[in-house]
Amino acid sequence: MSARMTIDLVNGIGGDPAVLIGFQNHGQNLLFDAGSLEALGVKELLKIRTVCISHTHVDHFIGFDRMIRVNIPHFRTLEVIGPIGIANQIRSKLLAYTWNLLEPKQMTYRIHEVLGDGRVVTQVLSSDDQFSLGNPVTTQPLNNTKGAILPLQQTDFIVSATILDHGTPVCGYSITLPDFFTVSINAVATLGLAPGPWIGELQKMAVGDNISGFVELPNGEMRDAKELAKAILTRSHGQKITYLTDIVFSKENLARVVSQFSGSDTLICETNFRHEHRDRAANKKHLTTKQAAMIAVSLGCVHLKIFHVSNIYANDHQASVDEAADFFSTLSGLPPDHLRSEIEAEFVRL
Repeated sequence: MSARMTIDLVNGIGGDPAVLIGFQNHGQNLLFDAGSLEALGVKELLKIRTVCISHTHVDHFIGFDRMIRVNIPHFRTLEVIGPIGIANQIRSKLLAYTWNLLEPKQMTYRIHEVLGDGRVVTQVLSSDDQFSLGNPVTTQPLNNTKGAILPLQQTDFIVSATILDHGTPVCGYSITLPDFFTVSINAVATLGLAPGPWIGELQKMAVGDNISGFVELPNGEMRDAKELAKAILTRSHGQKITYLTDIVFSKENLARVVSQFSGSDTLICETNFRHEHRDRAANKKHLTTKQAAMIAVSLGCVHLKIFHVSNIYANDHQASVDEAADFFSTLSGLPPDHLRSEIEAEFVRL
């Protein structure tokens, strides 16, 4: 996996769901779910500028109060995404405290509610007006589907989401980094050129698929941008990570996941139960090791990272990791029609 995004299971494989995504050479991080956050230090928490909540069962949301606490002194906006109702639930947390000593604009939250049809409703909660709800802004679904791209501010990544079923609406998410371009210093030297701001200018053109015209070199010479890019730049895959937790293995959920998150490099996925307990998983509206592997292969993933393993396996979480890895390896080697047959058979057994 590219080191441009790192994955940290804050509470391990079996603890409260909280997954910290780090971005290389970036001043901010992203958090999937906010179970207990006591394992994170204040510096780590302050780097989190975007929080993606799947749903507000207590083990996914209990740690959000710590996010509130560490952000009080810093006059920064926290972006929060979640299913319908998340704005009022965060407001309820905020109103549970007394705020008589705040300065103007000290606490601001941009809350994005993802609806079942793919629309996103964005509202701002501010300490300046007692965190009142109002003036919502609605964005339309992604490409006329039931998926959404979130209208985040000041990010170099794209967060998309869709609503899935856990007996209650649950958000599944993906983060996508754009393709990036690395510079061959050897190629620059071979051309007899001196490094300088022109390299960054050329990289920006390449990222925007807008390589045209000329680039001015440190000596004042003008060189053709396309020729320079071809000589010194190499395109690298930008990476896409999908996060799924607390969903039932159903045709509807699988169809939405595949529609919105195909092409993912890595799937971070709950495997609350092992394959032998798939009936129990269905009753609890959770996934098994095999079902998580089926989803990962359906998305075209290269990596499957499991978490949120049930406490009934507390003495041997590694067995769940190994079982999921075995299923992922086996299913990855199947022809597409055989994979579809395996998935259909799993639906029948349920």
